[in-house]
Amino acid sequence: MPGWGGSERPAWARDPRDIAIIVTRLLARLELDAVTLVGLGCGGYVAAELATMNPSRLARLVLVGSAGLQPKTGEIMDQMMLSHRKYIEESFRDAETYHDYVGEEPPDDIRQLWDLSREMTARVTWKPYMFNRRLEPLLGDLDVPTLIVWGEKDKVVPFECAKQFEAAIPNARIEVVAGAGHVVELEEPDQLAALVGSA
Repeated sequence: MPGWGGSERPAWARDPRDIAIIVTRLLARLELDAVTLVGLGCGGYVAAELATMNPSRLARLVLVGSAGLQPKTGEIMDQMMLSHRKYIEESFRDAETYHDYVGEEPPDDIRQLWDLSREMTARVTWKPYMFNRRLEPLLGDLDVPTLIVWGEKDKVVPFECAKQFEAAIPNARIEVVAGAGHVVELEEPDQLAALVGSA
């Protein structure tokens, strides 16, 4: 997404809906219709916002550990209150899996990329943190088949949010990935790919 992963930052963007507008324009420029839109974590928040604004471009929606809704119980983990290393570590199912993937210490270029991405996340998801009270009421009109994928051991976004997305979106179902944490795409990529392919 623009502003993450070392890409150019849209200085005017201050809300996940702003990022969704940019992605919608990209879909139009590329003349893409009937796409399967997959959103992971904060990207799922953006994908849900995009789906409420321009569902005609979507064939399917896949939300993986998605933020965007305020959990009725528990809270979305506030990455600004932790070191980014600790936040990333908590995103994995356990410390061993984190160390297997990242190593003892992340390289400086990766650490810098994390910091830049976290800064962009703070810019667009602060106040309120990682949810939009206006999103849930709009999901009820979403006529797009939606798959909600959640890691069984997700410590970042409560499973309560998965149930809220399922209740709000008419044609939605949940798939739980056994043993996975928040970063299902890193821990169980083949299983996630199979789920997306069958969505």
